[in-house]
Amino acid sequence: MTYGRPAKPKFFTDNINAMRLHGRAKSSIVTARTGTYNTGYDIYDLFDLQPLNVTSFDTSANTTTHILIGIDLGTSAYDTNYFALLNHNLFTVEGTIRIAHDTSAITAAGGGTTVAALSVILNGATNPDTGETIDEAITTGETDWSVSNGSKFTVGELLYCYNTGLDLSEVVKVTNIASNVLTVTRAQQGTTAIVFGIGQNRIHRYNCVTPAADYDTMFSFTSSSDRYWAIEIIPNDGVFSGTDLTMGAALLGEAYTMPFAPALEVRHGFNMGGVSVSGTMRGKRFSSSKWIKSNITTLDAGNYIPFRTDVGAQQIPGRETYSMSYPYVTDTDLLPSDIGAPSGNNFAVNVFAKTGWNTLPFIFLIDSASTTQGDFMFARLAGDSYSVTQQAYQVYSLQFAVEQEF
Repeated sequence: MTYGRPAKPKFFTDNINAMRLHGRAKSSIVTARTGTYNTGYDIYDLFDLQPLNVTSFDTSANTTTHILIGIDLGTSAYDTNYFALLNHNLFTVEGTIRIAHDTSAITAAGGGTTVAALSVILNGATNPDTGETIDEAITTGETDWSVSNGSKFTVGELLYCYNTGLDLSEVVKVTNIASNVLTVTRAQQGTTAIVFGIGQNRIHRYNCVTPAADYDTMFSFTSSSDRYWAIEIIPNDGVFSGTDLTMGAALLGEAYTMPFAPALEVRHGFNMGGVSVSGTMRGKRFSSSKWIKSNITTLDAGNYIPFRTDVGAQQIPGRETYSMSYPYVTDTDLLPSDIGAPSGNNFAVNVFAKTGWNTLPFIFLIDSASTTQGDFMFARLAGDSYSVTQQAYQVYSLQFAVEQEF
């Protein structure tokens, strides 16, 4: 879809900041495991929902270190099924994103369970090629594999291995690395052990995402309610490019899709922020505006807008807004069955409770099926309360508006 055509809107709220909203200290949620921060930056810059406020890692000097950030949500009541990284330069740095989860803390690179059924929403490719092949013929029972460069891999990570000659694939788990010999556990993730011949195989990173460009990247995966999560940044070919890594905002949470499209007459506006026009005695007029647009030329110039690339001359002025109404919605889609112990998939639990209405921003998508960049918006709910109006038995109406953050 394109042209900003409304269909079923989708909300990507952040579980990490939802826990902060409900009183959990940020120092108990996120932990820096591996990676060296540049002076003046720290781990919390990445989780403040301010994409312009970047954090910076010294990957120009530490070119082979896997960056690992541990996350403890403090609860297993939250489902998590997507990850977004805004305002990053991972393409230039030559890095790959791995997301993992577990029932206990993830403390080392390659730890936890790599997310499954991964699907890129924006700007990336799954199962990136490591550039490595197996340097010997492998039977279905062999667990020691020779490669040309074992330093590209990490104990615990899953590898997607493809036999080009037989058009078959297998997922294996690395359990030990001795120089250029990988010890692996075969037939992981429901796959079957296969034969690999010399020159007929490629090794990929399993369910990781390599961004196709510097900017914003999003991907979804099979939902999990595990308490512990990890964000790992892996050098594509074992070595970062020599450029320092910068990342603006990381969101890890559960996406919620409205049950159907809103009523007609959805309003899509561009608020100029208050233009003041004054005139002289002879009728000449002058104008000044509070905000026109961001004149984006480079990502590090401080002129970044999420999901709005291209040079400033091609940017549409104004802060974008959407306002819409749902005149007839089943109560189960709007409220939990027991407000005293809220649960389930509904607007109150998945959107209102996780954002505090307009307290926290989120990623908004006007059409849940769209992968067009312009249909996404980093936004905040407008107004100061969530209310629904009964229209009939078990049927309510809802109105809301979202406005762009920049």
